[in-house]
Amino acid sequence: MARRTPEQHGPVRQHRQRELKNRVRAALAEFERTGNPFSGSTAPNAAGNGSLMRLAPIPLFFAHSPADAINYAADSSRTTHGATEAVDACRWMTALMVGALHGLDKDALLQPALPHRPTDLAPAIAAIADGSYKTRQPREIRGTGYVVESLEAAPWAFHQSTSFEEGAEGSEPGRRCGYDGGDLWSTRRRVLRSRGIPATMGGGAGAPADHR
Repeated sequence: MARRTPEQHGPVRQHRQRELKNRVRAALAEFERTGNPFSGSTAPNAAGNGSLMRLAPIPLFFAHSPADAINYAADSSRTTHGATEAVDACRWMTALMVGALHGLDKDALLQPALPHRPTDLAPAIAAIADGSYKTRQPREIRGTGYVVESLEAAPWAFHQSTSFEEGAEGSEPGRRCGYDGGDLWSTRRRVLRSRGIPATMGGGAGAPADHR
């Protein structure tokens, strides 16, 4: 497969942005028509990453109540992204971030037996929660709008990194992944999201002072 340069990813980025806008627009139209706040499409091919991208405030606000955090994360996703994989990606990532806020160390966070882990995750999300990303090579981390591939990049970068800065854009994990056949912009954003995990560790003490 031909290797794409960063400049060639501009059209892909624009497509992703249009796709996200269309999903939100469709959900709003459905809400106006029915009054149902959970108007995100439940179609499997609608499992985009938009709800995962906006997730962080929920585990931060409800960190004192993991069950509420996970439930509200699911509800938040369903407003625009109701596909099971999109909802479950938000549920598992919320459990991960709440665990970090409660002081779990890196090894504990990346164990399959994560405290408060939802027990009924979609198979593709459960595989990530079980640690499938730990055996991935950099070129296998894909930058797409599909929530499963998007989610996988965050714990992969966290697993590969040794510091907050190393999990950021321009880090070694960020430089090594996502160039072949994927959306570089999306991959960098997903790898960048890995900073949210160490940043929440110890109630936010995991982030450098100039990032708090």
